[in-house]
Amino acid sequence: MRRLGRTDGKVFRMGMKRKMLAATMDDDLSERIEHFFSCRGYEVYVTHDGIDCIEKVRWINPDALILDWELPWGGGAGVLACLRESNATSTIPVIMLSDRLLSNADTAAPVARCVYRPCDIASLYNAAESAVTSTDYVFGEVPLHGAAIDVSL
Repeated sequence: MRRLGRTDGKVFRMGMKRKMLAATMDDDLSERIEHFFSCRGYEVYVTHDGIDCIEKVRWINPDALILDWELPWGGGAGVLACLRESNATSTIPVIMLSDRLLSNADTAAPVARCVYRPCDIASLYNAAESAVTSTDYVFGEVPLHGAAIDVSL
């Protein structure tokens, strides 16, 4: 068996679909994420509030989470704090989606990538793919045409 992706114990076999959870309050963006990622081999799940997001993360065990900072019922920071408290969910790469510049002080825990609105779906996909396939799980990244930025300030 060939090992691909993160080093947190998940092993991908050729042909296996990666699971992505998109937690955003923007219905249009959720639909675009679902379509774009599923056409590229992801099994995509969508949620629109923080409480449901935490439940789905525990149930689905996604390979990555796109998390909206402005998510209702807990917000991105609240969801991230809950996920980081559990060993089962603490290693899931989180791609934080925000309208404003964030730092680790804002999120209370590091995120794999941070993508800023307005962003094109391809930049969001590249950030997610990079976070999922990273074997080192490095926090932050070189900006993707101004859409993503290192958050380890």
